[in-house]
Amino acid sequence: MTITADMANEAIIKSARDYFNPKNLRTVKKCNDLYKKANKYYKKKDYENAIEQYEKFIGLNTFDFDSFMELGISYFEVGRLNDSIQNLKKAKELRDLTYVNTKLAEIFLKKSVNVTAKLRRKNWAEAARYLDAIEVEGEYAEKIQNLREFMRGVKRA
Repeated sequence: MTITADMANEAIIKSARDYFNPKNLRTVKKCNDLYKKANKYYKKKDYENAIEQYEKFIGLNTFDFDSFMELGISYFEVGRLNDSIQNLKKAKELRDLTYVNTKLAEIFLKKSVNVTAKLRRKNWAEAARYLDAIEVEGEYAEKIQNLREFMRGVKRA
C-alpha cells in the first residue's frame, strides 16, 4: 500500500479509544468514507477497486475486523492467496471466528493444487490446523464437515 502525503498527516486509528477521541474526528470521517466506497465495490464484486479502498482504509484504521475480512476475501477472489491469508490472519487476531478459520482452511487447500508433494503436505497441515480449531456446530458445520471428509478422502487416494 502506498501512503499518500494526505494520509501521512492523518492520525492512525489503532483502538476504539482512538476512534472515539474527538481529536481524530477528521480521520474517522475519512475512514468512514473510504469504508463506504470499499464496501460498495465489494458488494458489486468489483474486488480490484474494493482492495484499493480497503488498503487506504486500513492505512488509517488498523483495528477494524470487517475491513480485514473483506480485504482478505477480495484478495482471495482475485487469486492473491498469500495476501488473502495475511489479511484473514489479521482479522483472526482481532476476532477469532469460525468463518475466519474456515476461509483460511479453504485457501490453504486451494494453494495445494499443482504444487510439489512437500508443499502440498505443508498446505494441508495448515488447512487441518484451522479446521481442527473449529467446533463443528452452527452455521458452518456442514461446510467444515465436507472439507474434513474431502481431506480424508484425498489422503487415502
